[in-house]
Amino acid sequence: MLEFVKAHNPGYKLPLDSVHPCTTCLHLYHDEAALQTIKEHYREVEDQLIERYLAELALTQFQQADLLDEESQDRYSDQPIPV
Repeated sequence: MLEFVKAHNPGYKLPLDSVHPCTTCLHLYHDEAALQTIKEHYREVEDQLIERYLAELALTQFQQADLLDEESQDRYSDQPIPV
């Protein structure tokens, strides 16, 4: 987000104490200049952000399902399979 804001507002600067990504985001979402820049230009990256979010969501769900499957297999691995 910071790079996006700086690309559209090259003079934008963060306070010196913003060294952690969480602090940077907190600042961006409370800073009127950054918010205005995002509001004016978000459509440029909206599709990319949605695609990235959905891909990460699908990956997370797949990993969780796979993990649950492995846990089930471990839990029942010593039991005979009914025929």
